[in-house]
Amino acid sequence: MPISNWCKRPSAGDLTERVIIQNPSSTLSASGSPSLSWTTVATVYANVHGASGREVIMAMTAETLITHKVHIRFRDDVSGQTRLLWRGKELEVVVALPRYNRAYLEIMCREVEE
Repeated sequence: MPISNWCKRPSAGDLTERVIIQNPSSTLSASGSPSLSWTTVATVYANVHGASGREVIMAMTAETLITHKVHIRFRDDVSGQTRLLWRGKELEVVVALPRYNRAYLEIMCREVEE
């Protein structure tokens, strides 16, 4: 979808990518120390786009680099602690904004590079 169409309300036909939603969970190791692990919450259809140059510059002024924008159907289990897995990439959720009377979530993400 071209950038000019990004503001329009997404339709079901626009959600063509598969994204895995994961939330952090704490587990105890054999020695009793807590360790962070990720629990898969759902695999959903999404519309994923790289952020435009203008959006990246605006995000840099807010000291947060946004690399991807993701639209999914509304869910209430996506937060700033959530991560998305898409095409072998790990996307850290910066903010999830409800859109169109809570029909969709617009998720601003930062790609985590190892």
